[in-house]
Amino acid sequence: MRPFIKSGQVGAVRVATRPDAIDAEWLRRLRDVFGLATVELGVQSFDAGVLSVLGRSHSQSDVANAMHVLKSLQLRTSLHLMIGCPGERPEADFEALQQIRELRPDFVRIHPLLILKDTILERHWRAGLFKTLDLETAVDRAAWLTRELESNGVGVIRLGLQPNELLGESVVAGPYHPAFGDLVRGRMLRSRVAHLIQGAFEAGPGGPPSKQLKAVIESPEQLSGALKGPKKTNLEWLRTRFDLSSVTVRVVQDAATNHGEIKVRLHHITGSA
Repeated sequence: MRPFIKSGQVGAVRVATRPDAIDAEWLRRLRDVFGLATVELGVQSFDAGVLSVLGRSHSQSDVANAMHVLKSLQLRTSLHLMIGCPGERPEADFEALQQIRELRPDFVRIHPLLILKDTILERHWRAGLFKTLDLETAVDRAAWLTRELESNGVGVIRLGLQPNELLGESVVAGPYHPAFGDLVRGRMLRSRVAHLIQGAFEAGPGGPPSKQLKAVIESPEQLSGALKGPKKTNLEWLRTRFDLSSVTVRVVQDAATNHGEIKVRLHHITGSA
C-alpha cells in the first residue's frame, strides 16, 4: 500500500471495526507498514440495553479504551452513531452527545436504524416489538445532533447510509432516503432561517406575522438547493409557519455569502420595505 500512497494514487488508509476489536500492536503495524491513518468505530449506541438488543458485544468502557489506544497511536478517529434503535430512551440523543463530547473523535457518522429483510430485527419488527422512526423524526433528530456536534468542533461527515442498489432492495422498514444527508442539512438551514425571520419581525415591520409580507432569503448558491428542500418544501413550511404571502430565495455572491452567510429581508407585498 505504501507505494500507492507515495505515488498519490491512494490518499490514506481507513478501516472500520468494533470498539472491542481494537488491538494496539495490530494497529501499529497497519499504521507503520500499510499507512493506516483513520479508524472508525461502530459504536451505534451508548446504551447497554440497546446494544444488547442489537447483538453488539462492546460496552461504553470498550469505546473509551479504544479511543485511548487510537489517540495514543496518533490515528484519526470516527464514531458511527445509529438513531431510532429498539429500546432507545427519550434522552438517548442528549446522552450520546455528552459521550461524544468527552471522547472527542475527529468526526462522526449518523444514520437511522433501517430494517433489512431476513434479519432478526425484521422478525421483531413484524412481531410488533418495536417501531422504526418516521422520516420526519429521523431528520429532526439527526439535524439536532449534527448542529450540536459541529458547534462543539466535531465534524459530521456522513448522514444516512451510502445509497446503493443492494441496500435499496434489502430495506423493508425504516426512514430510508437516498438523499438523507441533504434532508438533514436542509432542515438545519430551515431552522436557521426561521430564527432569522423571527428576528426580522421583531426588528422590522413590527406586529404579528402577516400575509401582507413576503420574505426574501439571500443565500449563496451552494446552499440554495438544500435551503429550498425537495419541491421547495422548506420554503412552504416557512411561509405557513410565519403566515407570509411568499418565501423566495435570491442567490447572491458577495464577501458575506461566500462564507455561508444567509440574510432575510421582509417586504410589504406593495413593494415597500
